[in-house]
Amino acid sequence: MPEAASAGEAEEAALLGLAPVAPSATERYGPHPSQVIDLYGPPGGALVAVLHGGFWREAYDRVHLSPLAAELAGGYGLRVALVEYRRVGGGGGWPGTFEDVGAALEHLRAAGEVRVLAGHSAGGHLALWAASRGPARCPVVAVAPVADLARAHELGLSGG
Repeated sequence: MPEAASAGEAEEAALLGLAPVAPSATERYGPHPSQVIDLYGPPGGALVAVLHGGFWREAYDRVHLSPLAAELAGGYGLRVALVEYRRVGGGGGWPGTFEDVGAALEHLRAAGEVRVLAGHSAGGHLALWAASRGPARCPVVAVAPVADLARAHELGLSGG
């Protein structure tokens, strides 16, 4: 098990160690400081919404996925909306985090059609939730989602 833990720690360090990339614009979809969306790429490009991971915890924000958002925008001409949401320890949890995802998607729909909703880890869980409850209204890509919450708890993922 120590090898798996060290591999996981190395993967986390590599992801969190990437240099952040500044967005071309930031929009608010609510009054809380975490209710913002960073935009990358050309206005008018196909809109892709991205939900970051981090086990729904305040310590992990959208910045660690900014290099991905910038690459999708620059390399593929997409308009990427990197969504922040309230997280546990910062006003989030049930139902606030989920309300934020719905509100952010509604905000983005006002600007144009969201072609794809993508999420990583906890963001993948939130993307799947949005697909199952209706806010997504578009194809969803869930990358390594924490989809089975009971199993994640049983395994003690991210320290339980």
